[in-house]
Amino acid sequence: MNFKPPPPTPRGAGAAQPKNERNNAMTKKAKNELKEKLIRCRRAYAERGAKLIEVTHLDGTKSGIANPKAVKAAMDALKVELYRQIEELGGDPERSGLNEVVRDWMLREHPEERRFMDGFSETVTFLELARRMRDGENFYEVLDCGESDERERCFERLAELTDTDYDLWYKLWLAAAPHVNEKARNAAEKVRKRLAARVNKALKAKGYDPKG
Repeated sequence: MNFKPPPPTPRGAGAAQPKNERNNAMTKKAKNELKEKLIRCRRAYAERGAKLIEVTHLDGTKSGIANPKAVKAAMDALKVELYRQIEELGGDPERSGLNEVVRDWMLREHPEERRFMDGFSETVTFLELARRMRDGENFYEVLDCGESDERERCFERLAELTDTDYDLWYKLWLAAAPHVNEKARNAAEKVRKRLAARVNKALKAKGYDPKG
C-alpha cells in the first residue's frame, strides 16, 4: 500500500491562525464574556436590590450581613468597583455618559458626598435629569436631593456631557423655583422655553431624541 502525505494547508480563509493570534482572539472573547457577566451582575443589583450579604470565610464558614445601612454601603462600594472593571474591559455604552445613573457617578467621582445621599434617587440618569429640568421640574425634586454641592457638581457634569455650559442648567433651575406672583412665573416660563430649545439642540447633537 502506498502512503500519500496529506496536502499542505492552503493559505487564506482555511489556514490555521498563528498561535499568538489565536491567543489574542481567545483573550478578546474571554474579556467580552467577562464584561457581559459583570454588566448582568450590575443590572441585577440595580433592578432587584439586596437585603442580605453572605460572606464565606477562609475557613469555609459563612456569616451574613443584614443591617440595611451596612448592606447599602457594601452595595455602593460594589457598584463603584463593577464600573471600574467594566470600563477596563471596554465599557458599557448603555450605562455611561448621559445614560449613567447620577447617583452612581456621584459615588464614584465624589465619594465624600455619600453620607448626604440617603434619599438620593438610585434610578435617574443624566439624560432623564436633563429632560425633566428642561420641562420645568426642580433639580432637587427630580433627584430627591437637598445639597447645593451635589447640585453644582451635577450641573458641571451635565455641561460636560452635553457640550453646553453651567449657566444653562443653573438658569433652568432658577426658572423652576417658586415665584412670588403670576408676572414672575410668566417671565420665568419664557426663560425656560428659550433654554429648553438649547437643551434640545444639545441632546440632538449627541444623538438623543429630545422628546425621549
